Amino acid sequence: MNKTLLIVDDEQKNINSIKRVLIDEDYKILSATDPIEGLKIFRGKKPAVILLDLRMPEMDGIEFMKEIKPSKDSPFSVIILTGMGSNRDIKECYNLGARAFLQQPINIVEIKSLVRNTFALEQNKHDIRLFRDKLQSLVSERTLDLEKEMEHSKKIAIELKKSNEKLREMMTSTVTVLASVVEMRDPYTAGHQHNVADLAEKIARELGLPEENIIGIRIAGNMHDIGKINIPTEILSKPAKLSTTEFNLIKTHPQAGYDLLKKINFPWNVATIVLQHHEKVDGSGYPNGLKDNEILFESKIIAVADVVEAITKARPYRRGLGSEVALKEIQDKAGTDFDEKVVKACVKLFKEKKYKFPKQENSYYFT
Repeated sequence: MNKTLLIVDDEQKNINSIKRVLIDEDYKILSATDPIEGLKIFRGKKPAVILLDLRMPEMDGIEFMKEIKPSKDSPFSVIILTGMGSNRDIKECYNLGARAFLQQPINIVEIKSLVRNTFALEQNKHDIRLFRDKLQSLVSERTLDLEKEMEHSKKIAIELKKSNEKLREMMTSTVTVLASVVEMRDPYTAGHQHNVADLAEKIARELGLPEENIIGIRIAGNMHDIGKINIPTEILSKPAKLSTTEFNLIKTHPQAGYDLLKKINFPWNVATIVLQHHEKVDGSGYPNGLKDNEILFESKIIAVADVVEAITKARPYRRGLGSEVALKEIQDKAGTDFDEKVVKACVKLFKEKKYKFPKQENSYYFT
């Protein structure tokens, strides 16, 4: 694991203070008071985490961030250090990829916790990338092998069946690993995903969708918030209303989820379902403002299940409001926010078939 930490601050005393706070941690700490020198260290040592002063005379933190870009080969997280900063500065830093802000003077407990969590997050992202690449390689190799076997043997039907079973097992493992990463960071999000997957599956069955589509919907439901791995934990678990800047950061999670999943060759369009699960039929959703027929039907199902679960169950900032309130919400917004057929099927499940969310347990498997 890359445990290199780079501190860039034009005040040596600030650097010394941070080093003293983190002296007992297992980090390789590099530092620079000159931003230009900091860029050279960054490019040469490829740190996993950067503590970056926002206000510096020769080059401020925003200009520094414009010079560095994360890549597959050198991912990293940036924590901004600032004694003062406008909302505009904060928004621009977030847009450039900053993970969090720390006010100076530094709080010992806060910086230790934030740096530790940031390193853990980088490790989780690294593990996901390795697992995804390995899975992609295995699937590609096995597909090529099967194509060759098809030319030479009638036994291909049996082999193909076995291969599909193995592929499904591999896909199950992928879902389990990805969902468990979220669960380690935010148990609430993990439980929410499990419930949404279950309700979405039941809605799909009520609507008579083919079994293969239902499997894809359940998988997408179990990972629809995987993009929240990029959101700071303190925002996800904030026991109060989010600021505009924080909510704008939350709204990046469908795209982040899509970027994580798009390179995995699922037999279903999981990445796009995840990308579109906050779109609305009247075009007022995000991230792309899609309208009715531009949105995958599977995403419309996830959208309804997502809202019903979120209203019914407890949130970090309030108690659960119950299914009656949730059903009224989707009925009131049927045809504007939500697909009318999906809303009708969901209401029928609760009112006529007495649907209840499952007890919390791992439910990543395919049904």
